[in-house]
Amino acid sequence: MTKTLRSERHISTRTALALAALLAVIAAFGGTARAQQVTEDNLAQKIETAKTAADHEAIAAFYQAKAAASTEEAKRHEAMLASYKKVGGKMYQAWENHCKSLIQSYNKEAKDYEMLAKEHAKMAKAAGGKEQ
Repeated sequence: MTKTLRSERHISTRTALALAALLAVIAAFGGTARAQQVTEDNLAQKIETAKTAADHEAIAAFYQAKAAASTEEAKRHEAMLASYKKVGGKMYQAWENHCKSLIQSYNKEAKDYEMLAKEHAKMAKAAGGKEQ
């Protein structure tokens, strides 16, 4: 009976240690993912220090998100332009150039961000990362 209790405690201790190790690994990788996250505030620093595939993949993901946001802004202004066109008259005339200019600007911005994302994806691949 005593041997069984010791064995159960041993298994419980082993299980607890394994769980603690697993949590430590999860915390370590979670911290790494947060450390690699690229933001507006750290973009310049991330570009200067990028060496690994993960570094370049994080920058590429940042630029992909920026491209998507710019594309959405262009779509919003296209919808706004269509609405002003339905209203017609002076409202349409007043806002037509504004909307068209922003649509063109946001679409160009999206293409530029997509190009930057592709370049960093190439750099990630060259550094040994996954294909983009």
